[in-house]
Amino acid sequence: MRITKAQFVEQFSNKKIDVADLRRDSEISTTQKNKLVQADINGDGFIQGSNELSRLFEKVDHFDNDGDRNTLDINNNSHSLHLKQALERSSEPLSPSQAPSPNDRLDTLLQSNPQIRTKQDAVNFFMRRNQNNWAAADRDAQRHGLRLGELTQDRNAPLRPNTQPAPAPVQPMPPSQPTPPSTPTPNLPTPVQPAPVRGPVALQNTSRMTEGQKYDYYKGLIEDGGGRFNNGTNKRNLLALRTETNTHTNGGRGVYDDKMVMVWKDSQGNKRVREYTANTEPSAQYEGRQGTDVNGDGRRDLGRVPAGYYEYSRSRSSRFGDILRPTNTINAERDTNHDGFFRDGRFGDSGYSMLFHKGGNTNTGSAGCQTFSSSEWSRFWRDLNTNGNPGTVGYTIVNI
Repeated sequence: MRITKAQFVEQFSNKKIDVADLRRDSEISTTQKNKLVQADINGDGFIQGSNELSRLFEKVDHFDNDGDRNTLDINNNSHSLHLKQALERSSEPLSPSQAPSPNDRLDTLLQSNPQIRTKQDAVNFFMRRNQNNWAAADRDAQRHGLRLGELTQDRNAPLRPNTQPAPAPVQPMPPSQPTPPSTPTPNLPTPVQPAPVRGPVALQNTSRMTEGQKYDYYKGLIEDGGGRFNNGTNKRNLLALRTETNTHTNGGRGVYDDKMVMVWKDSQGNKRVREYTANTEPSAQYEGRQGTDVNGDGRRDLGRVPAGYYEYSRSRSSRFGDILRPTNTINAERDTNHDGFFRDGRFGDSGYSMLFHKGGNTNTGSAGCQTFSSSEWSRFWRDLNTNGNPGTVGYTIVNI
C-alpha cells in the first residue's frame, strides 16, 4: 500500500509530534531520528502545521524505496511504515485552540494537490479518497469547509478564485489580414451531471407497509437523493435502489440485484407504488467493446449512470423494442482501472445511450443500461403505460 504526501500531511494535521519523544524512540535508528527532527523548522520542539509536516514527509521519503518522491511505501517491514509508526507514537492531539481551521486544512489540501481547480475536481478528489462513498466524502469535505452538495450545483466554477486556470493568451491578427467571419457554435446538449445525493442509505423493510406508507417512504428517498418528485396525476416517478455489484459477477453476465420502484398518484388521487427487480450496472462481457476510453490508456471504460436525478421519455429501438431514453446526455461514471467497480472518480459523456430496456433471464444484457428480466420488463412496461404515454419520467438512483 502507498500513501501520498497529501494523505500523510492530513493524517498528522490535528497532531503535534514531540521531538524529545521521537529521539527517545528505541525502534528507529539514530540516523533516522536525526533526519526526521530536521522537520522542526522553528525549533520549538514540536513538528506541526502544514509546512513542517510537508518537510517531515520529505525526510521520511529519504528512507523510502518505492522510487516515487510523492508517495511512501507502507507495506509490512518497509522503512516508511516503521518511521510512520514511530511518528504516531511520538504524536499527541492538538488542543482545540491549536487545531487547524477548515480553511487552513483546505489551504494545505490545495497546496499538496494543485490539480484541484474546479468544484468538480474537488468532488472527484473527495469521492476517490473515500472509495466512492458519498457520505464519507461529504464528511471529509466538511472538515475542509466544503459540502459536496453545494459543490455539485456549479461544477465547472473554480473552487477558489485563484484556482481558476489562466486564460490562454490571445494572439492578435496581423494588421494586413482581414478578420475572418466567425462561425456560430452549435448548440450542443450539455451532459447531465449527477444531482447532489446523500450517498449510501439504510433501507426500511416495506413488506408490512400499506401502499400509501410505501408511497410516502419512497417519495422521501427520491427527494433526499436529489430527485424532483412529480405529484401530478398519473405522472410516474422512478427510483432505483442500487446494490453495488462487481461487473464480473455471474461470469461477466451481470445479476438483477437492484430494486426499481414506480411511484405515482392515479386519477382518483390514490397513492400507487409498484416494485421490481432490476439491474443498473454494466456487465463485464462488454469490457473493451463498449464504453469510452476516458483516461487514454487505449482501453474502453464501461460506464454506469451515477447516483442522482435524471429524466427519461418513451421511445423505440430497432434492437431492444420498447425503451426509455434519457432526455439529455449523461456524464457516466467510468471503471478506468477495470476492476469491476466504479470507484475511480472518473466520468465520461455517454450521450443518450444509457437506456431502460429488456434484458435476458440469465444475462442482464447491459453495457450501462437499466435492464429487467423478460417477465419484470413486461410488468414494468405495462404499469408505466397504464394511462397512456407517461411523458417525461423522473428517475432517481440511490446507492444502498
